[in-house]
Amino acid sequence: DWRGHRLFGIEPEFPNNWDDLRGQDCFISIREDPLLGNISEHFYGVSVWCPRKDMAKGSLEHGQVVRHCAV
Repeated sequence: DWRGHRLFGIEPEFPNNWDDLRGQDCFISIREDPLLGNISEHFYGVSVWCPRKDMAKGSLEHGQVVRHCAV
């Protein structure tokens, strides 16, 4: 069952992303999910962003973790 998690992109986009993600693409996004036990009142999910040039080479050694929550 697809539970809202997505490899290589965010869909739908998290509404309150204020992090500087220029030059990066989303590697994985993980939405709130009761199976994972990551549900809270203000938590939407988490995503991992990697430099675009590295992802094009298949290198995932560096990245940025972004937590998405309601403000």
